[in-house]
Amino acid sequence: MAFEATAETWVTVRDANGKPLINRALNQGDKVSTSGDLPLSVTIGRKEAVTVQVHGKPFDIKSLSRSPVVRFEVK
Repeated sequence: MAFEATAETWVTVRDANGKPLINRALNQGDKVSTSGDLPLSVTIGRKEAVTVQVHGKPFDIKSLSRSPVVRFEVK
């Protein structure tokens, strides 16, 4: 799982055991990736400010929520 910020945003990712893998703000141009025990629980603030790849492929988070904050699981 990989994230690339196009503007300021924040990302939280927890593994299947609740262990935090990422919990940080991202600035424009920041890239971060992680992996862990599935399912991964993901929360993103300002979904329009980040692109996401899951299993090496683009993942559309914009359609998951009408809110700027999006939550989803990666299995």
